[in-house]
Parts: sequence; structure tokens; C-alpha cells
Amino acid sequence: MREILFRGKRKDNGKWIQGSLLRCANGAAIIAASKSAVFTSKTFAALDDAMDAEPETVGQFTGEKEFTSDEDGNVTRGKRIFDGDIVRIESTEDGNGEFLVAWDDEKGGWQFKHLRGTRGTDCPDAVKVIGNRWDNPELLGAGK
Repeated sequence: MREILFRGKRKDNGKWIQGSLLRCANGAAIIAASKSAVFTSKTFAALDDAMDAEPETVGQFTGEKEFTSDEDGNVTRGKRIFDGDIVRIESTEDGNGEFLVAWDDEKGGWQFKHLRGTRGTDCPDAVKVIGNRWDNPELLGAGK
């Protein structure tokens, strides 16, 4: 089963929080870190780990994680990759490139939007999160 998880920056201190998401009618976003969080109109505010998040920073876990592979093909997994992350894709065959991870409504899936470096990375040796669009806007470059 696919893990459904969201991330957003807390309003009170700017730190990232991961968990279940509740979007309110007024546009507010609340994230509860509890894995057993169940939201109803009477219970979500009572959860100790429910935090107000900046709505524009909320992104969903893509289901993918960073990875590196060695010469023998052994793969090591790392951090979760979320909507809004910036990743570096390394490939001995195709070169290296940096991409913004974003949902594409037209294609109905997660896309790597090219920022710089090599575009084609059909056989990556590694995918690493190098930042995100909110904490590292300089990685987006001009006009992104």
C-alpha cells in the first residue's frame, strides 16, 4: 500500500512537520504527526501534535526516496522526496541534472521539471534531495 504523507512548514516556528493533512474551508492547513490521526470537526484541534502549517508550503510525499547505487547494483535508500523538493540526478551515462519535483495535472503524475544540467537521465545512478523551493529558492534560478 502506498504511504500517504504530507509535509509543511509550521506557522509558529518555521520548522518542517510531516503527517496527516487537514485542509480547512478557509484555506488553512493543519498537519498532525500522529500516524493514527483521525480528523473530525470535534477531534482535530484536540490532537497534541496537530500544528498549523503555512498552506503554500504543504506538499505530498511522492512515494519515492533518494537512492544511490554502487558498481554492483546495490541500492541504498535515503530521505523521502516531497512535492516542491529540488533533486540532483546523477548518471554516469547521461550526466547530472537538477530538477524541481512537482505534480503535473495534465500528465496525472509527479514530474521532474528541469532546472539545469543534463535533461536526459534514463538510467540514474543516484537521486539526492539538495533542497526545496521554500528554503532554497536560489536553486530554482531566475524566473522559476
